[in-house]
Parts: sequence; structure tokens; C-alpha cells
Amino acid sequence: MPTGFVRSICPCTPQGRNSYPDFWIGDATQPPSEGYEIKSLAFSKGKPARKDYDSNSTIPSGRKDNRDIFLVFFLYTGGGANPRSVHSLCIAHGDLINADHVVAAAHVNEGIAGFGSYGDGFIRDRKMYRFPQPFSLDPAGIGRCRLILPTEWALSDPRLIQVGTLERRLSSGRQDQADHP
Repeated sequence: MPTGFVRSICPCTPQGRNSYPDFWIGDATQPPSEGYEIKSLAFSKGKPARKDYDSNSTIPSGRKDNRDIFLVFFLYTGGGANPRSVHSLCIAHGDLINADHVVAAAHVNEGIAGFGSYGDGFIRDRKMYRFPQPFSLDPAGIGRCRLILPTEWALSDPRLIQVGTLERRLSSGRQDQADHP
């Protein structure tokens, strides 16, 4: 995680291992305003190596603790000891991946201490979640730098150029729950 680079731009507070997001913008002098989760994926043979990504221990979503979360995805070329150049960049609001903030916030990983015949073992009960990565949802973003935000934000900054929209629909089971709380 390039926290040194981020700190040179604005104050940030890195989270601990297996925490979501990777860091919050803000520090002891400024309350956190938004969070960022950083992911990198290999790019080879003209496409991302995977259509999805693993979210370790936490269900991703676009809100946590009443703050927005952004997912920063890099596609990189190269491997091994060779330089790994950034090929594509996508900064997406987390709701692109999962808009169910309630389910994401309710998730808890539980460890069990005192395991084994001597009681010094530990069971690490950590779930793994798999979601589509943004370049699978927006393949036109490959080879570009994209910012994907909720349409209801209605940004009007002249430095930003809208190049399209992405439609995501709730799955049928989720739609039923949304219609009948």
C-alpha cells in the first residue's frame, strides 16, 4: 500500500491488517472523511488476469461508519523481478461492487483462542469474498484512468468529463428484500 505517497498529498490513517478500507483520509488533526481500499491485478495478453478479485475478511461496500469508501484498482504489466508498470487505473465508489451497507457492516470475523491440547492454539475464522473487479464491469476503462461515482452525486466539476454510465441491478433476491423490508 503506497501510504507514503498518499501522506505527501493529504493526511491519512492506515488501518490494521485485514481491515477495510486500507486507510482513511484524515488523521488526529482532522476526522476521517473517506476511505480507500487499494487493489492491484495483473494485466497480460490484452486483458486482466482475473474477472474478479478477493476481498479478504470483509464484505466491500461504498459506505462504512457513515463515510464513503473508494476502491482503487491498478492493472499492471510485468512480473517477477521486472518493473511492474501501471497499465490502467480505476477509482470507483464501493457501491459499484456492493451497495448493501447493512450486510457489509454486520459481518464479523471471530477467532477462537485456547485451541488445542495445550490451549495455545488459535483458530483464525476469516472469510473470503469474491466480487467482480471494476474492469470486468467497465471493460472500456482498460488502458485508461477512470473515476466511477454514483449518478446521484451529479458532479459538475469542469475538469471531469462524463464518458458514460454503468447500470447495476439488484439481484432478484435482493430486490424482493428491498421491496418488502
